[in-house]
Amino acid sequence: MIQGTMKKTSTTAVAAINKAEALPVPAALGDYLRGALGKLDAELMGATADQAWQAAQRGLEMETAGKILAGRAFIHLRDSLDKQQFAAGLAERGLPRRSAYYAIEVYNLFAAMPDGASVQALAQLGVTKAMAFASWAHDDVAALAHGEEVHGLTLEAVADATTRELETLTKQALQKGAEVEKLKTESANLKTQLETARMERDRALKQAKYLLAEEDMPHFALTARQEAMAHTEGMTLALDMLADVSAQAVFTQITHPEANRFQPIVAATIYYALGGVLARVVDQMHLLEERFDAADQVALSGMPFNPGELKLFHETRERIAGRMESDARKRDAKRENNRPGKVGRKRNEG
Repeated sequence: MIQGTMKKTSTTAVAAINKAEALPVPAALGDYLRGALGKLDAELMGATADQAWQAAQRGLEMETAGKILAGRAFIHLRDSLDKQQFAAGLAERGLPRRSAYYAIEVYNLFAAMPDGASVQALAQLGVTKAMAFASWAHDDVAALAHGEEVHGLTLEAVADATTRELETLTKQALQKGAEVEKLKTESANLKTQLETARMERDRALKQAKYLLAEEDMPHFALTARQEAMAHTEGMTLALDMLADVSAQAVFTQITHPEANRFQPIVAATIYYALGGVLARVVDQMHLLEERFDAADQVALSGMPFNPGELKLFHETRERIAGRMESDARKRDAKRENNRPGKVGRKRNEG
């Protein structure tokens, strides 16, 4: 019964292995391992599951080159079998899961190197020391392997250090690297803030020539500015009141029995009024844009006003608001007086 079960697992594993495709060969590893990778791939592609496991186990028993080959074999098995088969294969052969994945990490680290020289330099350190840099950015590891100082650490210092000392050195180097990255980020943020400040300054300088003291402004310009803002406030208040009308008659639940009939009519009236205003506004803006060239159009997009003008605009808004509210009350009174069915006529106060 046990033999039948083992045979079924083996058959499934063999079928999966036969369908696997060879991993691409990194150029750097090809230089370092010469024909070993090609020989391993040829063996794996024609192997049964047992033969592939044996190839992986052989590599684990060897030094750096063997660990790399073992990692490649384990990747082949991991990708060819399902999770249960891979875990069962490790258990049947007494292979700790961490050993297989450690070999895979070794392979990935060496495979990420850009050339044979960096692979050779790492290999001379030995697997244990080389793997101290597994969490580093691959570009930093390659730079270190090429003899550059990275985060205050050199290849010579790594070679001379014990494993325990290297653990401390790499931790310090990573901390220093994190500090450097933090400084770079802060520097980039400061640079962005500086550029933003420069842009604001340039925009302010462009607008400054349009900002004149009230006493220096000719009468026609001062009058036109004040009148324009007064009318703007009037239009704004009118639109606010129109929005109130919409809220009360269109966007509110009306209990009148014919609300569904007349609410669309009200909405169409408001829509028509807004459309007429919008068309007039767009037409007037186009005329103003066409009047000036691009160099002078900054005046159209960001005109500043002095404190005296702003105070005058606010006072004008209050006067207009009071007048418009009074007019609205008069219209309400007139409608009330003219309401059909009303007994007598209410006098229109105003």
